[in-house]
Formats: sequence, structure tokens, C-alpha cells
Amino acid sequence: MVMKWETLLSIKRVRELITGQSSAKTGDHRTQFDRDYDRAVFSSPVRRLHDKTQVFPLDPNDSVRTRLTHSLEVSTVARDVAGAIGRWLLEEGEISEEAQIDSIKTIAATCGLIHDLGNPPFGHAGEVAIQEWFEQTNMLSTLMMKA
Repeated sequence: MVMKWETLLSIKRVRELITGQSSAKTGDHRTQFDRDYDRAVFSSPVRRLHDKTQVFPLDPNDSVRTRLTHSLEVSTVARDVAGAIGRWLLEEGEISEEAQIDSIKTIAATCGLIHDLGNPPFGHAGEVAIQEWFEQTNMLSTLMMKA
């Protein structure tokens, strides 16, 4: 499968496609990808990650880590991995300019930052507990019948 990087790295946003007006401000030095990252950083859902504990069973360290700390760490690792991949893509001729590497890095950092949004408390164990509760209370079939 051939990736169409010019399309994938488009700076057009849905709002622009719908309204025909650009959301970029005059004199703003940030790329659209930088603006997307900044929107995520300043969003309420990301800030709320500060109030959720990131649980690691049998962790020898007794310090409490939040999902925000975890998401910032994932964002950093994602950015670094994407940088290496971007350099490889440039060497292979898959992308044509250095600025595209920066775009790929910023997209990966944004994905790392928001990857935990919407997850229930206690991660996958929480998902299982919620599923079991719905099954035990027969709420799942009731909700499905209403849909």
C-alpha cells in the first residue's frame, strides 16, 4: 500500500472545508499541526487527566502517577519515534522535505497526548469491570433495545 503523504499531511481543517475560511491567524508562526497540539494541551479533557491515577500493578515505586504524566511521557516517546521514522521516510524519498518530518513528529506527539482520553478508571481492568456490571444488571441488553 502506498501512502499519499501530501494528502495525509494536509494543512486543511474540517472547519475550513465546511466554511471555506481558514482558521489560521495572520502572523501566526505555528503550523496547523502545532495549533492542533496546542488545542489539545489547553483542552479540558487533557487537563482532567491530572485527576486520574495511572495504575501499575506491583510497581516498586510508591509515587502516585497521573494519567496526565503518563500521557506526556507517551507524547514524548511518540514524537521521538516519529522523528526517526520521518528521517527514514525522507531518506527513502517517501516525503520530500524536512518540514514534513516536523509535521509527522507533531502529529505523533498529539496522538500520544490524547491517547487516554475517554478511558475509564483503572484502564483495561476498569473496562472489564464496567462490562461485567452491565452484563450482571442486564443494562446492556436494555440499552441495545432502546437504540
